[in-house]
Amino acid sequence: DVTHLYEADYLANPEKFEKWGVKAKTGKELEEQGLIYIENEGGERYVINKEDAKPIVRSPEEIRSYQIAHQKTLCLHTRMPRRYTEQYINEYAKRIVTVNNKKILFSKRPTFRGRKKWYHLPDFGTSRIILLKSFHETMYQPLSEQPVLCDQRAYLFYTSLNVEEVWKYLNSTLFLLTMELYSDRLGGGALDIRVEDYQNMPVPDLSKIAINFPSKNLLERKPLPYYEEVKQPDRRELDKAVLRALGFPEDELDKLVDELHKAFVWVVEDRLIKAGRPMEGKEDGEDN
Repeated sequence: DVTHLYEADYLANPEKFEKWGVKAKTGKELEEQGLIYIENEGGERYVINKEDAKPIVRSPEEIRSYQIAHQKTLCLHTRMPRRYTEQYINEYAKRIVTVNNKKILFSKRPTFRGRKKWYHLPDFGTSRIILLKSFHETMYQPLSEQPVLCDQRAYLFYTSLNVEEVWKYLNSTLFLLTMELYSDRLGGGALDIRVEDYQNMPVPDLSKIAINFPSKNLLERKPLPYYEEVKQPDRRELDKAVLRALGFPEDELDKLVDELHKAFVWVVEDRLIKAGRPMEGKEDGEDN
């Protein structure tokens, strides 16, 4: 999304936009007409219909926080393209490219061979919750400000329940411990989680509990490595809120959270130690 550059580009070459049939002279006018100015991976800029593009998380490396802020990276995602998007698609469809030393139409590239419409991706819905596929020392599940798509290093999570309530449980130490116990360990100490692993993880009936914990306490900061995360006051309060919602007695919550954190740290370090990774959170001489 480079709509902020539209006005400068329009002033530099208004004929280009008039040829496309675009009437707007500023980015604001463009948005008021339901349009957006994009720059594709080839470095070319076009006006398309905003509804035909969805924000996408390409890699967990783009996140690194509990909250996914406004995504500027978009994915063309439409079955029935509107006027300006259709112009964009048609221009690329007739381009000639070289693949394996042969000149072919862009729309005939091998990548598109299995699609009825070469530009159309599967009809995935967007979601505010993204489940990450792999972890090392830092474990968390992000929440997006807006519904997004994601690429292959993460999964879209759909729910009919209150999104933030579900998200709070997914970031509790209880669920992070569940992830450790129900997932595969790869080389280098990585935890790898498949779709079926997530599907098999036991969880309480989240429609019947309310986790009394303000989401912003986590959303306003970045997740930390496991050995620092369990020291955070808001982490402790979230875990107490989850155990309280599950019916554990109030006078036992502090002790239970201590035991939960101890178990969580133990299983993470068991994974990392077996992979030969040093325990960065340990002082010299401290027991593992």
